[in-house]
Amino acid sequence: MKRRGDKDNIPAVEKLYKKNQQDYSASGGFGAKDDVYEERRNRATTSYQQRQHRAFNAVPKPDDCTECGDFLGESELWDRYNFAVCSVCNDKEGRHKLITRTEAKDRFLLKDCDFDLRKPPLRFISKKNPHNPRYGDMKLYLLPQLEARAIEVHGSLESIEELKELKTSRRDAMNEKRFERKIKAMRTEMKSACAPKALPKVTHTHVYGPEEFDAESDQYKKNCTECDHVTYYDKM
Repeated sequence: MKRRGDKDNIPAVEKLYKKNQQDYSASGGFGAKDDVYEERRNRATTSYQQRQHRAFNAVPKPDDCTECGDFLGESELWDRYNFAVCSVCNDKEGRHKLITRTEAKDRFLLKDCDFDLRKPPLRFISKKNPHNPRYGDMKLYLLPQLEARAIEVHGSLESIEELKELKTSRRDAMNEKRFERKIKAMRTEMKSACAPKALPKVTHTHVYGPEEFDAESDQYKKNCTECDHVTYYDKM
């Protein structure tokens, strides 16, 4: 059994989890098998990236940076994304920002096929999820390449904004119709609740008094003692 005070026995995934969680005391437990799963996932991720990027490694490296025109030299963007921008021009927080696949889908209205099946497939790097290492690895894409792919799919960046506005207007219209249906249902329910209820029919049983002879009709008759009903009949 692992002792809490023995730091050497703490699984690597637990160390990373504790580093990124504010309240570790309320989180789930970890076991020694977590290191095995972590190692397997790392090997699978590395193997997948190597297969995906093998075709890009054969692309000849240009001599100059596409932005400043100076000698390209050692370039992180070229090594990771085949993007010919030198280390001096690399704007990690601006023009060359890395974006997750989920954010890229929402921002540029791209589908999975636009990332993986459309030629050439977009390069990416995998990183552990900073919120929880047990989640799947994040795929990070380069912003300029995403913009170029979005223009290829939609025609222009302005078209993307128009599609977003159209999507928003359709969603608002659907929400408005849904709201109107709810209001209509509420009004119908209130109308039926406030409508006067029909009184149940009461069956009346006549209670006749003594028999009488009616000279005008030359018949016998009986009057109901509880209502105005009169019944006439003949005697043989």
